Amino acid sequence: MLGLLRRWTRKADRTRATPRHARPRLESLEGRDVPSTVTLSVSYNAGKDLTLYGDLTNTINPGNQQIDFGGKCSGWTWTDDQGHYVVMLPATELGTVTATAHDGSSNTAMVTLTDVTPVITAFKCYEFGNGYWELTGTVNYGGRTASDIIIYFGGTPVSLQNVTSVVAGDGHFEVGVYLNRTYTDNGMATAMAVTIWGTRSSDAYYYIEQSGV
Repeated sequence: MLGLLRRWTRKADRTRATPRHARPRLESLEGRDVPSTVTLSVSYNAGKDLTLYGDLTNTINPGNQQIDFGGKCSGWTWTDDQGHYVVMLPATELGTVTATAHDGSSNTAMVTLTDVTPVITAFKCYEFGNGYWELTGTVNYGGRTASDIIIYFGGTPVSLQNVTSVVAGDGHFEVGVYLNRTYTDNGMATAMAVTIWGTRSSDAYYYIEQSGV
């Protein structure tokens, strides 16, 4: 009886299942939900218009996909066959702009809108006679388009109060003014540039002395 029990035990040991580590099938790996990747960059145009651009990658279907924008700039666009997108949209103010795939399968890309402090250079005032003057100068806006920047004039000359000028895209500004040909219009004139985002330059100065006054 004891010998029969031993033979049965050895047979059971040989038939016992040995655990094995199963490798996932290739189909399972390919079917996993891997988020696509959106990138976002920005360039600044005139006014508050922005050019937003980037790519949709890490997806088998990058083309013809909707990209949604949020934060300080709202709207949408579509990718081309290679997953690239570019669109021009207006911003409401400085701050964060986001981009994400419309189907919710991607990350959320972000950029922060910033301004550049303008600098007035070569501010001069030219006299043409009979009280007529021309005020000119140039605004350095860090390589951005300077159009829509406003120049505010002031200083001692009373006739310069509330005089303004719009800067051209190349940064140049000029305005003709009539001074009153009395001592109240002699003195230090000032010019200050203000961007569309509200960033102000330091004052530029030029001393005005009218002929014969």
